[in-house]
Amino acid sequence: MFTNLIILYPLIMTMVWIIGSIFYQIQTHKSYSPFITEQPEGVSILVPCFNEQAHLERTFESLITQQHKNIEIILIDDASVDNTLSIMHTLQQKHPHLKIKIISQKENLGKATAMNVKCSIIVRQTTNS
Repeated sequence: MFTNLIILYPLIMTMVWIIGSIFYQIQTHKSYSPFITEQPEGVSILVPCFNEQAHLERTFESLITQQHKNIEIILIDDASVDNTLSIMHTLQQKHPHLKIKIISQKENLGKATAMNVKCSIIVRQTTNS
């Protein structure tokens, strides 16, 4: 009797562990649901720039590598005196498959003003469509 227990115990426990792990895997995959099941309609990203030629390309590359694919990038040139505006146009030509808008302001009004004015334009466009 004792020898049967010594032989059967490891086999029975192995089967219990295998069956238990199978049920655990089935249960965890069944109950898993992603936090967001669908991507939102679209996201507009405002990028106000004043003399940002050194950082603009890296910032842009970071934006387009995000998981959300339905994005609109609005690049706002706040009257830069360097090559920021030409870099914006280069990025727009380099990525024709993306929705990229370039807005150039005549005078430097500051980041807050650029963001507020463009946010109101975006809200108006969203409510009209």
